[in-house]
Amino acid sequence: CLFRIENAKQYSYTKKLKYFDKKSNVASDIFNLTADKRNEILKKIEEETQGNDAEFELSKGNPVYYGVPIQLFHLYSKTYLTINKKVPAKQEGCLKIELNGEGTQNSW
Repeated sequence: CLFRIENAKQYSYTKKLKYFDKKSNVASDIFNLTADKRNEILKKIEEETQGNDAEFELSKGNPVYYGVPIQLFHLYSKTYLTINKKVPAKQEGCLKIELNGEGTQNSW
């Protein structure tokens, strides 16, 4: 397996959009986003992605120091190593991990 070490990315607006989409499917119209608000969040997601890409370019070739959050990107499948908190691990004290195409706050 070959993994590329990347700096930890920001996913706050992606998380916010998923939260509102999930709530709008379950709850009443209170959580439904207007088209303008949704477009605003999508624009913020694009800005966040550009910031993540710029930070990646700046950090290329720099050493990784203890305590600095990183993400592991699997080069062959183009996915991130991610902790799945919803599925319990087979042994106590362990974490269930999977490869995730998008990457999340739980991608290390």
